[in-house]
Amino acid sequence: MKSENSYIKNFYDTFSKHLNIAGYNLRHYQIAKWIDKLCELDSSSSAMEIGCGPGHSTINLTSRIKEGQIVAVDISVENIEIAKKLHQKVENIDFVVSDMSDFKSDLKFDLILLPDVLEHIPIDQHNNLFNTLRRYLKDSGKVVIHIPDPEYLEFKHKTAKETLQVIDQPIHTDIISKNLRDTGLRMTFLQSYNLSSMDYDYQVIKLEPNDLELKDKPKHWDRSLKSRVRRRIDSLLGRKSFE
Repeated sequence: MKSENSYIKNFYDTFSKHLNIAGYNLRHYQIAKWIDKLCELDSSSSAMEIGCGPGHSTINLTSRIKEGQIVAVDISVENIEIAKKLHQKVENIDFVVSDMSDFKSDLKFDLILLPDVLEHIPIDQHNNLFNTLRRYLKDSGKVVIHIPDPEYLEFKHKTAKETLQVIDQPIHTDIISKNLRDTGLRMTFLQSYNLSSMDYDYQVIKLEPNDLELKDKPKHWDRSLKSRVRRRIDSLLGRKSFE
């Protein structure tokens, strides 16, 4: 995993200048609209962005969160350095170099955003990643994932592979579902949409915690004990019990 992630890091250290030239674009604007649709952020909310690149997509968070804490993470040192300069006047943001395998924080977040980064993370690392996301997500929080539509990306692999970035793997819904197993997260929204073509070229996904009921749910022996006690009381009082 380390060698693979090192390869990805080196790619983006070199590619960061190209990402920076692109600036804030239509894709970032569309992600902002999805954030507003899928989340309820206010100025005091907290958010983490994974794969912040040179910081242009981070504008979607800094423009909405003025008082709460923002953490922006990227695997590339070069990306983080450019992002720091872009947001040097923003006081409520921390930039972190990490591939998320070694990420540590004392914070929990209302929103964790992955803007077109999941497709560049090897699939065999996704389950560990989702476990990490749950660890740092508030019980009321949301994970928003923006990725290329997998069928469109498969088409790009066949027709214009030279335009793709490192790895750039299609991620079908069944793969995501499989890697969400036993992570405490579940998929609650998925939609493919067209951004720059007549076809569905992008997909947005929302994850939410699904382990909250399990945390508070009585154990089987608790229910059994309560039933026995209730039946005993009913018996003593001469009442019939239908449990």
